[in-house]
Amino acid sequence: MPWPDQNLHRTGYPVPYTHESPAAVSTDAVALSVEKWGSISDKSGSAQVATWTLKGVNRNNSDASANSNALTLYWILTNETTTRTLKLYKDHAMANEVATGDSVGDGTITLVESNASGITGTVAVTYTADDTDIGNQLIISPRAVYAKITVDAQPIRYHVDNTVPTDTDGLYAAASSVIELMTSEEIMNFRMIRQGSADANVFIAYYE
Repeated sequence: MPWPDQNLHRTGYPVPYTHESPAAVSTDAVALSVEKWGSISDKSGSAQVATWTLKGVNRNNSDASANSNALTLYWILTNETTTRTLKLYKDHAMANEVATGDSVGDGTITLVESNASGITGTVAVTYTADDTDIGNQLIISPRAVYAKITVDAQPIRYHVDNTVPTDTDGLYAAASSVIELMTSEEIMNFRMIRQGSADANVFIAYYE
């Protein structure tokens, strides 16, 4: 029987293509890595930014085109004295900030969520000039249509609709249990947190 996948309109059984293990789960809600379940393409052509990593991008906190499966984020880079600042936005008007980070001098900037977006990540910056062009677009293209998550020795709680779980709110997954995410939407919107007093680990396999 063919694997049903109404989201991407594919047929046939999904096959594994990469994994993410182990992923630590602590007291902060964790999303899955974009570069594992999809791909990140920087359309700016800028040599000032490189090696993007992102978590938590979904249709709620990005610019989702009605005519494609891709998600878009917009970035700007500024500098004051020696402090480089990078900001991510969900709209080309740069009105809705979703993540920000800074560093003294060049190097890797750690991005933290803005306005409870859930987006975190890193980017390597080599600054030469301020860049605030709306052409600075990150295109995130989903690839995975199915994911299997194996919980290690500690239980977790999770949601598949981008709701932030807590240790008392969310679907419960016991130690050694397996969570199956059946569509790219569930994968993009998955967030998890540890259930007890000890950090958990999960092992994730992605299928296309």
